[in-house]
Amino acid sequence: MLTFGAIFEELELFNFKHYDLSIEQLIRIYGKILINSFAITDQNSGHVIGKALYLGASIFDHSCCPDLYYQFDGLKIYFIASRNICLQNLY
Repeated sequence: MLTFGAIFEELELFNFKHYDLSIEQLIRIYGKILINSFAITDQNSGHVIGKALYLGASIFDHSCCPDLYYQFDGLKIYFIASRNICLQNLY
């Protein structure tokens, strides 16, 4: 229950308290948010001030040695390659 309490607190940031959702649905939603969200940080301090979900950007998978880094400009997210990336073998 402690773990779910932490999950529920996190979900409150996304204003899910107004929906009639089961615990299973909440945990499923939280998993998607956890995997697909981006931390928004304060430019001056580097502290996390929020999270954002971008449908298009969520196609990128996590990597411990990432090829891409992201940067926000207002509400826009930009991806910056850390090396030359060949995309011809993706399809």
